[in-house]
Amino acid sequence: MHTHTHTNTCIHAHIQEPELRNVVCYALLNAIRTMRKAADADESMEDDECLISKDVAEKGSATLAGFAKNFLPILFNAASTVPVNERPLLLDIISEYSQIAEPARLTALFQNVMKKLLTAATGDDMADEIEAETTKILLLDLALSLMPALDTANAEFLYKSAIPFVADASGGVQKRAYKLLQLMSQEHTAMMQTRLSHVQEAMVEALPGLQPGASKWRLRCISKLVEHLPYDAAYMQLIGAIMGEVILGTKSAARKTREVSFAVLVTVAQKVDAGSNGAQLGDLFTMLLAGLAGTTSTMVRECTCVRKGERERDRQRK
Repeated sequence: MHTHTHTNTCIHAHIQEPELRNVVCYALLNAIRTMRKAADADESMEDDECLISKDVAEKGSATLAGFAKNFLPILFNAASTVPVNERPLLLDIISEYSQIAEPARLTALFQNVMKKLLTAATGDDMADEIEAETTKILLLDLALSLMPALDTANAEFLYKSAIPFVADASGGVQKRAYKLLQLMSQEHTAMMQTRLSHVQEAMVEALPGLQPGASKWRLRCISKLVEHLPYDAAYMQLIGAIMGEVILGTKSAARKTREVSFAVLVTVAQKVDAGSNGAQLGDLFTMLLAGLAGTTSTMVRECTCVRKGERERDRQRK
């Protein structure tokens, strides 16, 4: 007990000290990643690929997991107090640590985050809109960091709680909502497949209110959805709903946006070809031509959003 208390005190003090924070954080992050890599290693890996043995890694991970009760709250608290530009490192540690923590401990922390997020969504106990936005962004960041370690039940809870945020008035909140959907399509593919129609409906409804700062992340979300979700009738409906804005992305002045958009088109074509044995490629090309002509309602709404974003950027430059 004394050793645990002393360790907790030292870690808390060092993380709170700006001059030592990064050193401690990188050391902890590298230690967890090294142990996870070695613990997951198989016989095909070369000895020099892992710095420690599998046995040592498993024992080390178990030891760190025993400190999760104290370390994770310390990291959560630090993430809520440091400047936003220093938050990613802490979120990376939380993400790695959560994947070795005991499920029961992780669930308790996650439920606490979600309770606060739902409160923030209603605006209760918030002094103003700026405070509400800042709180939602922080809590969504924390939820994102926990996502890879969540079980299906908690992931479903997070999905239901987070998807309304794609229509939030804040670009920063929208951005994180789309990042959540993007990560869910990778980490909880089966769950997301059963909710494709709901995802499609939410994304279409949110399009008119899309903020300029979130448009890139919406496109990346689309990219991961079409990549990881399996081909079926719901998949084709999703493609029909988003084809217009993907086509528009190929005309963007931003190189990365064009690259992602073209990659989405290639992925969709390959998946539809393989999934339908070529039978539905004609339907896909019909959607593609409609997008090129700019005649779909989705395309019209997306153009409106882009013009809105361009006007906002022009105003800020003046």
